[in-house]
Amino acid sequence: MASNVKECKSWGIIGCGWLGQAAARSILAAGGNVWGTGRTPRRLKEIEAAGAVPIALDLAASAQAEDAVPSCDALLIALPPSACVHPMAVQRLRATMQKANWSVVISSTSVYSTDPGTYTEADAVRRISPHSGICVLDVERALDMPHTSFLRAGGLIGPKRPLFRPSASTLNDHKVLNVVHQEDVVRAVIHLAKIRCEGATNILCPVPRTRGECRSGKPAKSAHQPDARSISVDRLLQSGFSFGHPDPLSMANLHA
Repeated sequence: MASNVKECKSWGIIGCGWLGQAAARSILAAGGNVWGTGRTPRRLKEIEAAGAVPIALDLAASAQAEDAVPSCDALLIALPPSACVHPMAVQRLRATMQKANWSVVISSTSVYSTDPGTYTEADAVRRISPHSGICVLDVERALDMPHTSFLRAGGLIGPKRPLFRPSASTLNDHKVLNVVHQEDVVRAVIHLAKIRCEGATNILCPVPRTRGECRSGKPAKSAHQPDARSISVDRLLQSGFSFGHPDPLSMANLHA
């Protein structure tokens, strides 16, 4: 999964959890160096175990030092939206982004309507995410600065994050999935920082599959409903990115 990061040898990761630690391991494997932030002793130990330099950081804490994190060539912000709405957190994130030559902020495809249709990066609307309870587009606007990429990801699948759990309902098996593998998100983060791609970019599996197809492990015999909701990944593909896991049906991490 390692990528060429010669253009970005020094990385910082704010919110170095499940996704951030995977990114750290990939960057380190390619010869880069990484620091990552966490709020708890347990998380800091995980960051250190991943090979990155752990830094204790609580963005909303009034006693937190303003210069708690060092400068870096590339910065990944992989925080849940709820961690990015406190005014002090926004102020500190923007100050940290100014220390980096390039920033990549993990966002979400929840910025798009749930109505049928095909949505591109220009179609984002202000709506409350059903997952976080936060308007993700407001978070993007608060962190919108020069030299910044916003990676709008679908639901993440990967180690310890399967699509289906034993008790998962079959009621929505007809719906097309909006998912992407952790490895592809990590590769896209490094790719966007490398090519210096400003603005929003969508990432989710380009091969449409329904939940029912992935649950059964077999492609459907008939075409998907023509009025399904889909999100375009043309911008990412046209930038030269190639997916390692384009088809959800072929993913190994679908079932718990």
